[in-house]
Amino acid sequence: MDFSVPRIHLWYVRRTEDMAQFRVGCVPYVNARPLVAAFDQPNDFVEVIYEVPSKLPALLDSGEVDAILVSSIELLRRNDLLMVADVGIMSYGPVKSVRLLSKVPLTEIKSLALDQSSMTSNILAQIILAENGVFPICDTVPPDQSNMLDSHDACVIIGDNGFKADGTGLVDIDLGEAWTDMTGLPFVWALWLGKKDHRLDAQKLSVSLYLAFEASGFNSIHSSLDLERPILSRVKRLRKELTHETLRKEVKSDEPRRKYVCETAAKNSGWTPEEAMEYLTNNVRYKFLDSRKGLGTFKKLIEKHSLGKICPAEPNYLEMRKEIYGLIPS
Repeated sequence: MDFSVPRIHLWYVRRTEDMAQFRVGCVPYVNARPLVAAFDQPNDFVEVIYEVPSKLPALLDSGEVDAILVSSIELLRRNDLLMVADVGIMSYGPVKSVRLLSKVPLTEIKSLALDQSSMTSNILAQIILAENGVFPICDTVPPDQSNMLDSHDACVIIGDNGFKADGTGLVDIDLGEAWTDMTGLPFVWALWLGKKDHRLDAQKLSVSLYLAFEASGFNSIHSSLDLERPILSRVKRLRKELTHETLRKEVKSDEPRRKYVCETAAKNSGWTPEEAMEYLTNNVRYKFLDSRKGLGTFKKLIEKHSLGKICPAEPNYLEMRKEIYGLIPS
């Protein structure tokens, strides 16, 4: 597929013909575009259905889709799900599109309007507040900033609405930045998840989803930026075989792909292509890498503040690794 010559924009359009081997559900936000833009064109691999995060699990449970790009908290809540690809939506520092806006100082927040389209971000906001000794009354409402703040001290607003929200005169907290400042860790916003008992060619789906991200052109530019100022500790080790010159050439050759992703993102979101490019380049990351520690810390803080039911922990694979390694003398 030639991404430098886009033929037709199919974002938000569900194809009626059943051509693709897999069907996936995805959030309809700019931050997901590098993960699914490859599937805009009719193809033999993946068909994409778009829904807000809170409605995606039902698509998976009904069997309408094989996997969903959904809020990371879903993996922590349920023991019947598993990651089906090593890509998702992560950040390390400001994410710009997930915000807590308040009319009063953070420590004075008594009531909080939660975005009904969100799952993970609502819990994250409550963790940030709880860690600061703030425990507001929370209501889940439609994501309308004006209405939310008319009846509450503060609100959580996410996605494209969050990016465009007007924080003038308000306490404006970027929840991605607040998390990393508090923990020193990346935050995992969304993951590709599927059912453990679902019969499908999981390896082919996993490879399809991973290659779709690589085809977006953002893999090369993120790798180049992270070599200059590494965000994740494993980036240099994983890309050490690539010289800076090799990466520069790859970044240059991928420009048409990134341009296509940003132009289609702008067409359906109200963002400009320039805003999308700046955001997708500097505020989000997609390879899972060292984000597992951030996800584990998120789980511990949910349990600490009793913010939801968490499924039992998976087996301790680190302990298994030590035991198996110990079977051979070193």
